[in-house]
Amino acid sequence: ARLDFPEEIKNLIDTLKKLPGIGPKGAERIAVWLINQDREFASHLSKAVQDSVQLNAHVKFVVFSNPKASVDN
Repeated sequence: ARLDFPEEIKNLIDTLKKLPGIGPKGAERIAVWLINQDREFASHLSKAVQDSVQLNAHVKFVVFSNPKASVDN
């Protein structure tokens, strides 16, 4: 992070950097954007991530290892 963010924001940036295709600057931009959203959006995003992780416990997707793979609904 280029700025001296509070520890909570640094943690968010470090976590975002672990996402595919997200580097340090992108993670910082996303973090700043996220903290400027309302609490309802943050709650919805958090729930969507948690629900997706729960789904992943039951269904394994092999999308990143095979770029031509598609996910059928």
